[in-house]
Amino acid sequence: MRMNTKKLMDTMRMASMQMSSKDLAYLFATGKSELEFRNQIALHLHKIKTPSQVIAREWKRHDLTILESGVPKVIVEGKSWIHFDATYDAKLRKGDRSILSGMLKDIHKMEDTKSKFPEVDC
Repeated sequence: MRMNTKKLMDTMRMASMQMSSKDLAYLFATGKSELEFRNQIALHLHKIKTPSQVIAREWKRHDLTILESGVPKVIVEGKSWIHFDATYDAKLRKGDRSILSGMLKDIHKMEDTKSKFPEVDC
């Protein structure tokens, strides 16, 4: 399985369709749903991977990584917030736990990994 953006989006769509709407509603209402989505995507990718690929959760602190012969090829960072979080400036932009801070941390992690593995898609 050679992964590209379209295939990854299709895989994410297929993985999410395996979850019922009631389960999704519960997950969104009660916790960090991004981990549940990541796990569903990882499981789906694991089922279609080639023998030389490893689907890794939390590889070097990245949410999801596709490794090929031990080399990272695709890195995915996921974020999920309750939609009204972005309406509060404090939650959106201020502090170490803000939406902006979380996104910037993930971007820096990906840039750091990309500098070590230039062939990786982030």
